[in-house]
Amino acid sequence: VELSAGLVERDEAARLCLLAALAGEHVLLVGPPGTAKSELARRLCRVIADGRFFERLLTRFSVPEEVFGPLSIRGLERDEYTRLTEGYLPSATVAFLDEVFKANSAILNAMLTVLNEREFDNGTRRVRLPLACVVAASNELPEGDELVALYDRFLVRVEVTPVSDEGFARLIDAPRTEARDLPSEAKLRGDELAAVRRASAGVTLSPGVRALFGELRKKLREEGIATSDRRWCRAVELLKVAAWSDRRDTVTSDDAWLLQHCLWSRLGDRATVVEHLRAHREAVLKDEPARYESVVAALEKTFEEERASVSPRVNERGEVLYLDDSGELATRSHLRRQRTGADGGPLFKRPMTGEHYSPGAPEGAFTVAELWRNFFQGDLAALEDYLADEAHVVWEEVAREAVLVPTRYTHEHIEKRLAQLDAVARDLAEFIQASAEAPADEPSGASIWGGAEAREDLRAVYAACQASLRASLERVASVREGVLALPRFGS
Repeated sequence: VELSAGLVERDEAARLCLLAALAGEHVLLVGPPGTAKSELARRLCRVIADGRFFERLLTRFSVPEEVFGPLSIRGLERDEYTRLTEGYLPSATVAFLDEVFKANSAILNAMLTVLNEREFDNGTRRVRLPLACVVAASNELPEGDELVALYDRFLVRVEVTPVSDEGFARLIDAPRTEARDLPSEAKLRGDELAAVRRASAGVTLSPGVRALFGELRKKLREEGIATSDRRWCRAVELLKVAAWSDRRDTVTSDDAWLLQHCLWSRLGDRATVVEHLRAHREAVLKDEPARYESVVAALEKTFEEERASVSPRVNERGEVLYLDDSGELATRSHLRRQRTGADGGPLFKRPMTGEHYSPGAPEGAFTVAELWRNFFQGDLAALEDYLADEAHVVWEEVAREAVLVPTRYTHEHIEKRLAQLDAVARDLAEFIQASAEAPADEPSGASIWGGAEAREDLRAVYAACQASLRASLERVASVREGVLALPRFGS
């Protein structure tokens, strides 16, 4: 807000300058004179603690001494080719280079190391620079192969146009006041800038954004828009910083709208990038809800299986419990009982010794009637004695039915399941936030760095996307409550 206070239609450019400084990148402002390009650079320096500003208009007649400092006379006396850099670009925190592409090769070649490594070769020593950001300006884009390397060093490229007819009234009525200086505690320190870059390294790309990068790279190549691998990598880091500073740990499609300021080489290219971003966003708004719905359905199925799962009941010694014939609990898994025949009567072995032994009798198990008929007919007392001996009984092992109870889960299992659900809920919430803005006349995205420019015909897509995502989020919350109610060991 402070960067663009009092300026008309420069909010986007101001935010992009600040984001570039946070990410350690440089900005190129392209536009005619009198469009507040140098003022944006001065204001950027004011938000950095102990910021030192350097400004220079470059022409083909500019010499390195104007940018990097004059040669040291004392150094020359000692046969040392060193410069006095104090007050020049090597000592600056923020530098503004106007008409940067008109500089001669002596300046441009030295600038490559300054921009890329933030180092300056001063004599025989390579010096580390305190440079946070270089804001360059140009009325026109560079032409010629010798400027390609320098042009590529400016990751963020912003077209700055004169104020629109709608904003002209505000421009002429705006008071001519200087932007107020921020209190020292509100300014960014050098260690804080470094901390932002370190912290943002932990930010991840959502699957949708990963797919977008692949699709966009292919489409830009087909359109003949050249984008170096270095630019793609640095664009990823810029998006991570944008997400982290917006208190998110995932880069979403909302952040990807910043790519329109990173991937163009000619002014007309930006419209092509925006067109592809819009098409991708529309596809994401249609496809992502369906993907989340399938994820949530799988989670629901897993929970239902766990909720319906049963396990054998055990006693305090961990022994599985079974039901015996009387319905009492027992620890033996099998019951030994006498086999019965087809009529339900008990079965016995045939006599193998003694006077009732008959070698020609059939093998097998016999009912009482069959024993009487085949072996003991006429000798009832002998039959009764035979039946009373358990050695003659035909026994069988019968599996007892285990006592089943709802499966009890370990605390670790429950916590793992909850963490899985919470991760899905976070993803859903972030996607809901990133797609929460309804298409309007002006961009108003969820990201603090600028929103997704949405078209009128996307209103229905947004509404359907929101309804599906919120329904999925409610289902995840319901499953989570169910998981909390699952029985646990030790409870």
